[in-house]
Amino acid sequence: MKQATRRIFCLVVAVLCSCVVPFAGVAFGAPAWLTLSAWLLAVVVPFITDWIIYEKPAILGNFPRWCNRCGGGMFEGYCLFDGLEYFCCKRCLYQGDFTTIKFEELYAENQIYWTDWHDLEPEHWHNKPTERGQK
Repeated sequence: MKQATRRIFCLVVAVLCSCVVPFAGVAFGAPAWLTLSAWLLAVVVPFITDWIIYEKPAILGNFPRWCNRCGGGMFEGYCLFDGLEYFCCKRCLYQGDFTTIKFEELYAENQIYWTDWHDLEPEHWHNKPTERGQK
Protein backbone atom coordinates (compact mmCIF):
# COMPACT_ATOMS: atom_id res chain seq x y z
CA MET A 1 0.00 0.00 0.00
CA LYS A 2 1.33 3.44 -0.78
CA GLN A 3 2.07 5.72 2.13
CA ALA A 4 -0.89 8.07 1.54
CA THR A 5 -3.28 5.16 1.04
CA ARG A 6 -1.99 3.50 4.21
CA ARG A 7 -2.57 6.69 6.22
CA ILE A 8 -6.12 7.01 4.88
CA PHE A 9 -6.74 3.36 5.74
CA CYS A 10 -5.44 3.91 9.29
CA LEU A 11 -7.67 6.95 9.66
CA VAL A 12 -10.75 5.06 8.43
CA VAL A 13 -10.00 2.15 10.79
CA ALA A 14 -9.51 4.57 13.67
CA VAL A 15 -12.79 6.37 12.97
CA LEU A 16 -14.73 3.11 12.60
CA CYS A 17 -13.23 1.68 15.77
CA SER A 18 -13.84 4.87 17.70
CA CYS A 19 -17.53 4.57 16.80
CA VAL A 20 -17.96 0.80 17.19
CA VAL A 21 -15.75 -0.17 20.15
CA PRO A 22 -17.31 2.02 22.88
CA PHE A 23 -20.86 1.06 21.93
CA ALA A 24 -20.01 -2.63 21.59
CA GLY A 25 -18.31 -2.59 24.99
CA VAL A 26 -21.28 -0.95 26.67
CA ALA A 27 -23.74 -3.22 24.86
CA PHE A 28 -21.96 -6.34 26.10
CA GLY A 29 -21.53 -5.01 29.64
CA ALA A 30 -17.74 -4.55 29.51
CA PRO A 31 -16.20 -2.34 32.19
CA ALA A 32 -15.60 1.27 31.17
CA TRP A 33 -11.79 1.02 31.49
CA LEU A 34 -11.73 -1.99 29.13
CA THR A 35 -13.89 -0.20 26.58
CA LEU A 36 -11.66 2.89 26.75
CA SER A 37 -8.50 0.78 26.47
CA ALA A 38 -9.79 -1.02 23.42
CA TRP A 39 -10.81 2.27 21.86
CA LEU A 40 -7.37 3.79 22.48
CA LEU A 41 -5.65 0.75 20.99
CA ALA A 42 -7.87 0.81 17.93
CA VAL A 43 -7.19 4.51 17.34
CA VAL A 44 -3.57 4.89 18.40
CA VAL A 45 -1.87 1.65 17.31
CA PRO A 46 -2.23 2.13 13.52
CA PHE A 47 -0.67 5.59 13.72
CA ILE A 48 2.15 4.52 16.04
CA THR A 49 3.07 1.49 13.92
CA ASP A 50 2.96 3.61 10.77
CA TRP A 51 5.31 6.12 12.39
CA ILE A 52 7.71 3.49 13.75
CA ILE A 53 7.95 1.55 10.49
CA TYR A 54 7.97 4.36 7.94
CA GLU A 55 8.50 7.81 9.46
CA LYS A 56 11.06 7.17 12.19
CA PRO A 57 13.72 5.68 9.88
CA ALA A 58 13.37 8.66 7.52
CA ILE A 59 13.74 11.07 10.43
CA LEU A 60 16.87 9.20 11.51
CA GLY A 61 18.36 9.58 8.02
CA ASN A 62 17.51 6.18 6.54
CA PHE A 63 15.74 5.99 3.20
CA PRO A 64 14.86 3.20 0.75
CA ARG A 65 17.14 4.66 -1.95
CA TRP A 66 19.61 7.51 -2.41
CA CYS A 67 19.99 9.81 -5.40
CA ASN A 68 23.26 9.16 -7.25
CA ARG A 69 23.50 12.82 -8.25
CA CYS A 70 22.62 14.94 -5.20
CA GLY A 71 22.86 12.26 -2.50
CA GLY A 72 19.35 12.98 -1.18
CA GLY A 73 17.17 10.29 0.38
CA MET A 74 14.35 8.98 -1.80
CA PHE A 75 10.97 7.33 -1.33
CA GLU A 76 10.33 7.66 -5.08
CA GLY A 77 12.34 8.49 -8.16
CA TYR A 78 13.94 7.25 -11.37
CA CYS A 79 15.56 3.81 -11.47
CA LEU A 80 18.11 3.12 -14.20
CA PHE A 81 19.42 -0.26 -15.37
CA ASP A 82 17.56 -2.34 -12.75
CA GLY A 83 18.92 -0.40 -9.80
CA LEU A 84 22.40 0.47 -10.99
CA GLU A 85 21.59 4.18 -10.58
CA TYR A 86 18.83 6.21 -8.89
CA PHE A 87 17.79 9.82 -9.42
CA CYS A 88 15.31 11.76 -7.31
CA CYS A 89 14.04 14.19 -9.97
CA LYS A 90 14.43 15.31 -13.57
CA ARG A 91 16.89 18.01 -12.56
CA CYS A 92 19.26 15.39 -11.14
CA LEU A 93 18.57 12.99 -14.01
CA TYR A 94 19.44 15.52 -16.74
CA GLN A 95 22.62 16.85 -15.14
CA GLY A 96 25.72 15.78 -17.00
CA ASP A 97 25.46 14.17 -20.43
CA PHE A 98 21.96 12.69 -20.03
CA THR A 99 19.48 14.01 -22.65
CA THR A 100 15.78 13.61 -23.39
CA ILE A 101 16.69 11.54 -26.47
CA LYS A 102 18.70 9.13 -24.33
CA PHE A 103 15.82 9.05 -21.82
CA GLU A 104 13.34 8.11 -24.55
CA GLU A 105 15.65 5.37 -25.86
CA LEU A 106 16.16 3.88 -22.40
CA TYR A 107 12.47 4.18 -21.59
CA ALA A 108 11.56 2.31 -24.79
CA GLU A 109 13.97 -0.47 -23.75
CA ASN A 110 12.55 -0.55 -20.19
CA GLN A 111 15.95 0.47 -18.82
CA ILE A 112 14.61 3.54 -16.98
CA TYR A 113 11.37 4.07 -15.10
CA TRP A 114 9.81 6.10 -12.29
CA THR A 115 8.95 4.10 -9.21
CA ASP A 116 8.39 4.39 -5.50
CA TRP A 117 9.59 2.40 -2.51
CA HIS A 118 6.81 3.23 -0.06
CA ASP A 119 5.94 -0.45 0.36
CA LEU A 120 9.54 -1.58 0.75
CA GLU A 121 10.23 -2.80 4.27
CA PRO A 122 12.99 -0.89 6.10
CA GLU A 123 15.25 -3.95 6.30
CA HIS A 124 15.57 -3.76 2.49
CA TRP A 125 16.46 -0.07 2.45
CA HIS A 126 19.89 0.98 1.18
CA ASN A 127 22.41 2.44 3.58
CA LYS A 128 23.39 6.06 3.14
CA PRO A 129 26.27 6.41 0.67
CA THR A 130 29.62 7.24 2.24
CA GLU A 131 30.21 10.11 -0.18
CA ARG A 132 27.63 12.43 -1.67
CA GLY A 133 26.38 11.32 -5.07
CA GLN A 134 27.84 7.81 -4.86
CA LYS A 135 25.92 4.59 -4.45
